[in-house]
Amino acid sequence: MKGMTAFGAAKKQDDKFQISVEISSVNRRHAELVVKLPPGYQELEQIIRKELLEKIGRGQVTVSIDITMCDLAEIKSTINWPWINAQASIIHEIGEHLGATVKPDRIALELWKLSLLHSQEKDCTGVTSLLLQVLQEAYLAFDAQKKADGASLEKDFTARISILRAYAQKITALTSSQVEEIRKKITSLLKEVVSEPFTSDERVMREVVLQADKADVSEELVRIEHHLQHFDKVILEKKPCGKLLEFILQELLREFNTLGSKTVLSEVSTLVVLGKTELEKIREQVQNVE
Repeated sequence: MKGMTAFGAAKKQDDKFQISVEISSVNRRHAELVVKLPPGYQELEQIIRKELLEKIGRGQVTVSIDITMCDLAEIKSTINWPWINAQASIIHEIGEHLGATVKPDRIALELWKLSLLHSQEKDCTGVTSLLLQVLQEAYLAFDAQKKADGASLEKDFTARISILRAYAQKITALTSSQVEEIRKKITSLLKEVVSEPFTSDERVMREVVLQADKADVSEELVRIEHHLQHFDKVILEKKPCGKLLEFILQELLREFNTLGSKTVLSEVSTLVVLGKTELEKIREQVQNVE
């Protein structure tokens, strides 16, 4: 089990680039990946998404990347005269078509604008390998923090599940003879108001049994124990389990609500309220589980 909120960072450089990567996440019900890249490197986004999306269970994960070229003084800029001549010819042809004379300084200005746009189209070939290395290191730090958070949550869940199990065991002890007691009480009341023997009346006896069985909570207690065992098992799994834990908590709350509606004992009602309080505390924490 892993937590959902974490942070990881890494930085590396080679003879051409220096790259830093920061990965952070916040709570979200579903998986969402946000990639922030410097201008000119947008084509790297698909590579990053391919690397990370399958590793995210849920939550909003933001990847911020900074790429800087090293040794700029040693980078020699060469003039691409064929490209310059081709662009100048296009500008001159447009001017002739519109019946306007384009001055040389105007052509130079337009060429500067075009070359500026052209220079923003970075060659991502040389940066990809280094980026993947830095991304891996940042993710390992990010994932380690999620695991540490998950271990802390697991400890808290284990303690609260033990409390819920203790409440269920107390309810079992209190209600073990509840059905028989209710049957006896109904029979006693009938004897007080009915002068003739009624034990031979099948319809009356069926109604006595039906009313007594309505207070039977043994099935709810069995299902509660089953859900608690399931919860114990799921929090030990390494794969994302936040949504499954939410579902189990919904089923536990349903069973405790049924217990509260069926019981006639004030002690059981108190334990049901306490149990629902623990479930709410677990539900709040489950929002932090991936």
